[in-house]
Amino acid sequence: MTKTMENEARKIAGDLLIRTRNALTSGDYDAFGECFCIPFTLFTDIGETRVLSHRQNREIFERVRWHYRALSVTELRRDLLTAQFFGDDVILSVHEARLLRDGKLVQEPFKVLSTLNKCDGAWKISDNRYAVSGSRRFNRALYGPKPVITARQADPQEAAELLHIVPPDRGSVSDTVREN
Repeated sequence: MTKTMENEARKIAGDLLIRTRNALTSGDYDAFGECFCIPFTLFTDIGETRVLSHRQNREIFERVRWHYRALSVTELRRDLLTAQFFGDDVILSVHEARLLRDGKLVQEPFKVLSTLNKCDGAWKISDNRYAVSGSRRFNRALYGPKPVITARQADPQEAAELLHIVPPDRGSVSDTVREN
């Protein structure tokens, strides 16, 4: 992959991170929903769910916002760790998210592996794999009261190794996509 392609993949993934973060923090589901190719799949440590409609996606959006309010989150920080093209129409990206209240961490940071595809003429999220082992409440926010548990579990660590990600404390190439 050329440096230009890598930069383009990072730009696309970074833009989606900023747009979804801004929508989550402002409560703008319409802006959030535009970032997803419906249907799409969510994976966490407790299982997977297939999001089949914008109505279902809005319910997840509201539960996640409720979780943020319950923790009194004042800042959602996301750092893009990597983004790479796989062919012309797929980008895999990994970011780390931190939930903060007045500058202090309120939940363990977690990584998300996202698959981005062209959908309706724009790059959108078609698959998210969350590594949120330390927060059952956040996993429930993603799934609701009855998650679909399957033998096929998300393995973000394996995916991170596949993409050759170096953890931030070991000299990562992490770029911050938050706006100051």
